Amino acid sequence: MDLYDTDEAERKIPKNFGNENGILDRLKMCITKYDRFLVVASARDTYALTDLYGNATCRSFAMTLPFARYDILDGRNAKEAEELVVSADAVFLSGGHVPTENAFFREIDLSELLRRSHAVVIGLSAGSMNAAREVYAPPELPGEAADPSCCSVLQGLGLTELHVLPHFSDYRETVLDGKRYLEDILLPDSFHRTVYAMDDGSYILEKDGRAAVYGVCWRLRDGKLEPFCAPGRSAPIE
Repeated sequence: MDLYDTDEAERKIPKNFGNENGILDRLKMCITKYDRFLVVASARDTYALTDLYGNATCRSFAMTLPFARYDILDGRNAKEAEELVVSADAVFLSGGHVPTENAFFREIDLSELLRRSHAVVIGLSAGSMNAAREVYAPPELPGEAADPSCCSVLQGLGLTELHVLPHFSDYRETVLDGKRYLEDILLPDSFHRTVYAMDDGSYILEKDGRAAVYGVCWRLRDGKLEPFCAPGRSAPIE
């Protein structure tokens, strides 16, 4: 979901996010009310970044799939989390650092609030990863791959059993703390869990107990990387 461009001053310029791999069509099929749209921040207290990305997200949706009201939830209004989440028609889980976002979600008990909500949940990047019951959170930042205390499994929102890895094309050649991201981190971890690694513009739709990938996706399983879904195509996840 391509929500904005970035200019030379690092400002986010919202844009119509379009219908790549049919995402807009499928959101329209899932969302039945357009009263309230809620962005849940990826960190409690990074207010400037939250405003930068959160406002751009709201403005992009206003261009593409408009709602009557837009709210952003972070540490400033965390006491209002129950009212904001339960009354939302769509909840957008932001991208960011997976463990940091996970901690904020747990602080506001987001998993319980979503169970009481009728909202369609949209996860971007880290938000899609934290949607899982058991979150696969491989190291992201320098120092994390070398830190034996860095936990790669977290308790998530419980919206899905699937493990996803967004931005996969960015990681294929990455070296982190002297480790090859694919060969030394992701593939060894795939002996313990199956991971669906997606390129930007691809997504998973899970509804009524069924899930499918739309767009380019690879599956990491049992130490192997295999193509799972091709450009412009869809593939069910059994």
